[in-house]
Amino acid sequence: MVRVKSVNPVSVQLTLEPNQSLSSEVQLFVVITFVVFFVVVAMIFLLLGAWMVVPLILLEGALLVFGLRLVHDRTKIKEKLSVGPDSVHVLKLVAGKKHHWCFRRSSLRLKVGCNHFGDVQKVTLCGDLGMLDVGHFLNESDRKQLLSDLRSLGFNCKKTPQLGLLVC
Repeated sequence: MVRVKSVNPVSVQLTLEPNQSLSSEVQLFVVITFVVFFVVVAMIFLLLGAWMVVPLILLEGALLVFGLRLVHDRTKIKEKLSVGPDSVHVLKLVAGKKHHWCFRRSSLRLKVGCNHFGDVQKVTLCGDLGMLDVGHFLNESDRKQLLSDLRSLGFNCKKTPQLGLLVC
């Protein structure tokens, strides 16, 4: 998913996230459902007189919620491209770790990798500090939208993408 947000008249922020089948709101609903289920089961056992089982049931529920949250945090991927008048900042959030790059806008070019059908396979930013792949987790239509958005911001390849990788 590619979201474009205009921060101010001269700055634009592109946020890249993989498409998820389970949104944050639904994940919260699933966790709350599990918590309610385990509390109800614990209360049933408590009313039946099996109070010694209650702490184990609540512990199991807590461990399940903790495990779901840990997996969510460890698998989260997000990239933010902040395009200003003089610079482009790229922030990658992968598995809870942040990586930051800064490029001069005047020296930044796009490198596009296409297959023999003309589908965009890879979008790379090329600048003074080297090359940086962006949006590797995006699907084909999102990569095309990213490329279109970057071109609309003034970043161009030297020629139209055809076969293989284009040089910066």
